[in-house]
Amino acid sequence: MTQRWPKHGIWLIVSTLVLDSIGMGLLLPVLPELINSLSGDPSAVSSHMGYFIGCYSLAQFLFLPLLGSVSDVVGRKPILVLSLLGAAVDYLCMALTSDLTVLYIGRVISGITAASLSVAASSIFDISSHSDRAKNFGKIGAATGLGLIIGPALGGLLSFSGLRAPFFAAALLNLLNLIFIVCFLPETLAPKKRQPRWTIRNPFESIGRILLEPRLLIPVAVYFLLFFANQVHPTNWTLYTQTKFGWTQWEVGLSLTLVGITVAISQGWATGPLVTRLGESTALRIGVLFQIFTFTLFAFITKGWMAYLVMLTCSTSGIAIPTLQSIISRSVPESVQGELQGSLFSLASLTAVVGPFLFSHVFEFFTAPQTAHLFPGAAYLSAGLVASLALILCFFEPTNRRPKCTR
Repeated sequence: MTQRWPKHGIWLIVSTLVLDSIGMGLLLPVLPELINSLSGDPSAVSSHMGYFIGCYSLAQFLFLPLLGSVSDVVGRKPILVLSLLGAAVDYLCMALTSDLTVLYIGRVISGITAASLSVAASSIFDISSHSDRAKNFGKIGAATGLGLIIGPALGGLLSFSGLRAPFFAAALLNLLNLIFIVCFLPETLAPKKRQPRWTIRNPFESIGRILLEPRLLIPVAVYFLLFFANQVHPTNWTLYTQTKFGWTQWEVGLSLTLVGITVAISQGWATGPLVTRLGESTALRIGVLFQIFTFTLFAFITKGWMAYLVMLTCSTSGIAIPTLQSIISRSVPESVQGELQGSLFSLASLTAVVGPFLFSHVFEFFTAPQTAHLFPGAAYLSAGLVASLALILCFFEPTNRRPKCTR
């Protein structure tokens, strides 16, 4: 049985993630300009964006399984507090430094402690029944979407007060979020369900423990490919829209707000009803198919207004990830959910090491002044091919399996 929690309990977790996502979203419209101001080389901004995301994700990959394992022993709340504290340090580095190296150091610190999403996923598992787990996992995406609604628009507005203003705001928001968690968020993992001790495992060992389970091999491979393909957005969106459509920081922030709305609707409200009606496997395949359409359309659209139309028509793609999380999470014992979620998000972080490197260089190659084949959408077409491979694997996934362990 699940731990009894107040009915509003799930919304306390969602509120925490919304505040966390707003902090991240504040930076998206202005981060390339900050990197440009510190590097002094406009032609290298795309590469620095790839490295910047990559070093953060590499640190996540190395430390998330450990943090997940520790949360199975000490509870979710202390790890969530640590994560927000690390993010606040990172944002302060961005706000105050005039040295590009310090910017990278802050990213590494934030990456080492970045466990908010994986701990939230473990918390949601702790308090969810099997019947509503996919719906509740969808609320993680909805929280991220709401952050993308508010954060980028607010970041674009604050940029009028100075380039560093959004970074100060993000640091302050994280500290306020930390206080909110300490004061109001209950612990979701009951003491009797905790592991007696934690062990230090390298990320490859933790991920290997998941992959060694035959029934999880295909879902985890699909999970990896979908996260890999989706790295194209944080890596390329700002530079892509500015290069192809001449968008300003404000227009970039506005577009990301619409992205947030579509993510919030598809993951927060559409996932539960669609999974109930269609079943997990069918809902997953539909979501991946719409992701392929989205990437392909972004590659070939020619006008800025078309980007908004693609976001609206392809919003159904957002159901794929929470559905997949539900499929995977119900196949392992509840006592190791922290390690599972940490390992999954560690795997996602690995895609954020390789993906930005690939997509930023594809974009740079096809938009360089000397290129003979100008094609700003090349990175999005590449992402569509990766998602196509995920869709093929989805058809080898057994349909609607009975859970290995029940709540």
